[in-house]
Amino acid sequence: MSRRILGLATMFAVFSALASFGPARTVEAAPETKAVPAPRTVPDGVYKGASRGYVDDVTVQMTVTDGKIAEVRVLGQKESRARTSLADVPPKMVAKQGTQVDATTGATVTSRAIMRAAQVALESSAPIKLADVPDGTYTGVSRGRALDIAAEVTVQKGRIESVKLTGRPDAPRLPAAQEAQKVIPQRIVEKQSATVDVHPGAEATSIGIMRAVQAALESSVPRVLQPK
Repeated sequence: MSRRILGLATMFAVFSALASFGPARTVEAAPETKAVPAPRTVPDGVYKGASRGYVDDVTVQMTVTDGKIAEVRVLGQKESRARTSLADVPPKMVAKQGTQVDATTGATVTSRAIMRAAQVALESSAPIKLADVPDGTYTGVSRGRALDIAAEVTVQKGRIESVKLTGRPDAPRLPAAQEAQKVIPQRIVEKQSATVDVHPGAEATSIGIMRAVQAALESSVPRVLQPK
């Protein structure tokens, strides 16, 4: 009898000890950290970029010297509402050492075209491939025939999974432009490239979509200036 009592007492002690630790806890896995690509340094050189303004492309040339933006020049344009933006915006970028500056009053579209063209020039200094883009969703904007086009691009495992156009439709009264906004994103996903054939009768809209997608992809990898 004494042995049975001793055994029961031992079991009770074990259960009491286990109970003191509380209920079993589930160990949560550490959250997966998203890979952040290292910024790419902009080397010294002369770079060009283009972006659509009111009428057509505005072409910009950027010179980087000793790791700094030394000069920004507008090489070509056909703007009708530029006001003083063609002269105002480039020196602002040099002063700020960046492509995002205040637009000229009354010439927002042209000002944005200059800034976007300068950003394209800056990005061309250190090209990236689709394989360089980390998984995620990125947004880019470029001007179409009449309005800005915003593209939301989702990338998974080095592939473009989807392209969605957000915001107001470009050139709503032009059937070809409306069709382009349906088929161009599909072609980009199918081809796995931001460069595809333009849709007939909607060249400006097609190019605007492609540039918005490219801008989204480029935004995934920072380019930085390193003054010497």
